[in-house]
Amino acid sequence: MSASRKVLYHHLDYINSKAKTAFELNLNTHYGGWQLTSNNGSHIVQHRITYKQMLAYLQGIKKGLELWNL
Repeated sequence: MSASRKVLYHHLDYINSKAKTAFELNLNTHYGGWQLTSNNGSHIVQHRITYKQMLAYLQGIKKGLELWNL
């Protein structure tokens, strides 16, 4: 697992534990990058975006959870 992948999954683990969600990340470079899904991939939370965009997206969710003290 690459360092960038570990960073995304670290943020995702924090989000899932604090918000009691089951979000999953999916990477497919042929279709545009990272995708955030829930319910075993049946519901798309965030369509495919680049690594930097997904990192900012997850950091935003994480910061929101911290502000709400979840």
